[in-house]
Amino acid sequence: MADRKVFMRFRSAFITLLLSLLLFIGFPVLAQDLVSKRVAPAIATISVRSSGNAGRFEVVGSGIMVRADGVLLTAYNLVQGAREIQVQLANGEIYDHAELVASDERRNVAVLRIYATATPFTLVAMMDESDIGTETHAVYNTGGRTMDEAVGALSSISLADEIPGAGTGFRVLKFNAPVRAEAAGGVLIDAYGRAIGLIAPQPQAETRNYAIPLHNVVGLLRSVPTAQTASSAIVLAPIPRELNRAVPVFQQSTTQLAPMPQVAVPERPTSPLMPAGPGSAVVRDADQAKLLVNSKTLFVNSRSDIFKPVQLLNELRKKQEFTSWNLSFVEEREVADLILEIDHVPLTWEFDFSIRHQRTGVVVATGKIYAWGGGDGAQLMASRVVEKLMRVRASAKFDNKTETSEKPVR
Repeated sequence: MADRKVFMRFRSAFITLLLSLLLFIGFPVLAQDLVSKRVAPAIATISVRSSGNAGRFEVVGSGIMVRADGVLLTAYNLVQGAREIQVQLANGEIYDHAELVASDERRNVAVLRIYATATPFTLVAMMDESDIGTETHAVYNTGGRTMDEAVGALSSISLADEIPGAGTGFRVLKFNAPVRAEAAGGVLIDAYGRAIGLIAPQPQAETRNYAIPLHNVVGLLRSVPTAQTASSAIVLAPIPRELNRAVPVFQQSTTQLAPMPQVAVPERPTSPLMPAGPGSAVVRDADQAKLLVNSKTLFVNSRSDIFKPVQLLNELRKKQEFTSWNLSFVEEREVADLILEIDHVPLTWEFDFSIRHQRTGVVVATGKIYAWGGGDGAQLMASRVVEKLMRVRASAKFDNKTETSEKPVR
């Protein structure tokens, strides 16, 4: 009986340990599987038909879509000398006449174009030495399937000169485990699913554990013009409303509506600028702190389609600092003292913001964040805005003359 109790306890402990190991191993795998799915729609399959082969196309590797107008990156050695290039997207669509539009033979990078619109694409992430140690995965297509291969941690960002046969004069991302030959043209992603490198090892390189940083080829991508010029742009028909979508119905009202009252907007008192003496000139106030302290209204605008102004406004309204500063938000740009502009650096996750005093044009504060878009970046940007404004307000210094002039005369 005692032996049976010992056996039952041992079995319970063993099952608990086994479940713990499965959960410990399963969660990271599941998390990585989810982030790799973010870039999977942008992974294409590259096939070529060489000059000596007039038959079928031969699959040579992968490519990664980086622009919505059909521009993609791949390894240059895969398409070098090809008579025809074929690109198959992740959704199964095939384009038989892909064009080699730009290349960088030193880095073994080629830019291809297919004549398609609204193609899925991935954004390019910036990398620096602070990212060393992050886990990386190689995502590529082989045999009609998208593969996600763990290649270990990012070990260094160094010159290719350190790798025999890789080439010279450019930087590479080195990771621990070498990739398969089928991974050529694929993308290297980090633990957050960000595209950080193009897997394009030279055929003569002794090892295949490096990738080309994507942010280093942004200039090559920008050299490729857009597929359509303004004069030949095609206007697409609007998407029809779904049948189950509510559509407002306008009909004559039976209730007489009272006219809306006229709202008088009080004019803000201003004091004219006067020269101090002979030979003096009136110079506009360029003190950031003074302009910020005297501002009462703020307007938010965005130049990005994936970071909406309302997303940032919702987070800014939660900040108690704006109430204490007596700084309110307005919907009309013309009446605002301060203009907050959101901008997006193309092909990256970087979102910049600047706060400008509208009357004088003086930039009061600037900053940036890294995010997927407004959905996950609004809260971070709101905190960064408050942090920047607090620093500027802390440096506010008013002389006695200015303080006296602002006090009401009794």
